Amino acid sequence: MIIELIELPEKGWRIDFSDNGQGMDQQTIARLFDRYYRGTNTDSSIEGSGLGMAITKELVQAMGGRINVSTQMGEGTVISALFY
Repeated sequence: MIIELIELPEKGWRIDFSDNGQGMDQQTIARLFDRYYRGTNTDSSIEGSGLGMAITKELVQAMGGRINVSTQMGEGTVISALFY
C-alpha cells in the first residue's frame, strides 16, 4: 500500500491509496461503495462487515470531496479522495 498526498493545480488536494494487488473486476467496482458488500472472491475467507468503503465515501462527501477508483486486473488499484 502506498499513500500519496498531492496538491492539485486548481487549489485542492488528492489523496491516493494504491496497491499492486490483483485489481478488481467490473462487478466489484460497481458495488464497492455499497453497504455490506465484501467482494466477489470466493477463494478466501473475507473478514469485516463490508462497511468500510461505504463509510469512507460518505465521510469524503461530507467534507465536500469525491472519491474515484482506478483499477486494472492483474495490476492493482488506486483509490483517490479529491478535495477542492
